[in-house]
Amino acid sequence: MPILDPKTETASRVVLRQVQLERLQATVNRAYRHVTYYRETFDRAGILPENIRSLDDLARLPITTRDDLLAHQPYALFAVPLSDVLRLHPAAGAGGPVVVGYTQNDIATWTRMAARSLASAGVTREDVLQITLDYSHGSAAIGTQSGAEILGASVIPCSGLSPERQAEVMRHYRATVLAATPSQALRLGSALGDLDPASITLRIAFIVGEVWSDALREEIESVLPVEAFGSYGLSEMAVPGLATECECHCGLHVSEDNALAEVVDPETRALLPNGKAGELVLTTLTREAVPMIRYATGDLTVLDDAVCACGRTYVRMSPTHERTDDMVVVGGGRVSPKQIETVLHGILPDAPFRIHTTGGEGLENLEIRVGMSPEWLDGEMRRVQELRDRIETAIHEHLGVSAEIRLVETSRIDRPPRGGE
Repeated sequence: MPILDPKTETASRVVLRQVQLERLQATVNRAYRHVTYYRETFDRAGILPENIRSLDDLARLPITTRDDLLAHQPYALFAVPLSDVLRLHPAAGAGGPVVVGYTQNDIATWTRMAARSLASAGVTREDVLQITLDYSHGSAAIGTQSGAEILGASVIPCSGLSPERQAEVMRHYRATVLAATPSQALRLGSALGDLDPASITLRIAFIVGEVWSDALREEIESVLPVEAFGSYGLSEMAVPGLATECECHCGLHVSEDNALAEVVDPETRALLPNGKAGELVLTTLTREAVPMIRYATGDLTVLDDAVCACGRTYVRMSPTHERTDDMVVVGGGRVSPKQIETVLHGILPDAPFRIHTTGGEGLENLEIRVGMSPEWLDGEMRRVQELRDRIETAIHEHLGVSAEIRLVETSRIDRPPRGGE
């Protein structure tokens, strides 16, 4: 497959590391000068920007966590005046959403990263790309659209439609590329049913959000006539564009000229060598508005810097199947038990609850069982339904994910869900 930016994506490791060092030094200087949090953090650690003379010195810098982002909301981590910020995106996650800002240059860089990702999956100007990602939830949909348009592909933004309607759109407009979460792709495959394969023009599934694996890829490819490509991104940084598979399907190429990847021990935060599993830590190298230095993603992965058969020299990361925390990833969104507790207890103070994901790999649905007294459940059915609707609406509005609420007797919330229950 063609490489969008061959000079950069196939540069030698020596050249690439020199580019990374220069950009890291610029990023550290920018953060130290313009972000009080980083200046105070570096001062406490006894580190000045001029102390960063090699990429190995990066490990001397403190880790940035999501708690740090939350503690400095909304704009205390911005390195530019708000007047220079053209776009604000909420990044959902544990503790609530954080605000991420983009300058004009940030948007252009992110768009190029997304275009590279789509190109590595084989998308060209001849394609018609159908985006089922939710435009109201995170930045993945608009990032995918912008990247596709850079490539010259035709784009069909059609989030929010049922799988059946998505199938109609796909057939009517002869879409060749599907940009979707794994669950959306599988649901679309089910909706196609026994249609004549000749009427289906899809050839690529570009997977964004949620966890995925080789087994899940095979399942998607069994229900859709596509080659599926996984991607990785963070709404705190860029999605899509941070890392994407190529045709070799042997890991995701990290956009190393824009983000520097490390793997650390989740407990000690000690740096681990390539080939060892640990927590992915990312440092932005080209971000103007909100530079992030050694951001702990909570995702577990392994890095491999061997040159890929596709010709790209970017380090590859393994798919992130696990996290260091207890977050649940559903529908491309991430939500923690603490977030659910905050919303639920705002309606039913102190009500016990249990979180389940149902449907199996790639079709994860969030189910929340809420314990109620038998007497209350024996009341008017309309009252029970109204409460369920109210909680489901609140979860969606505050956390950006859809959940099925089941009101059950308190004694039953620890039991595993059963079909039809």
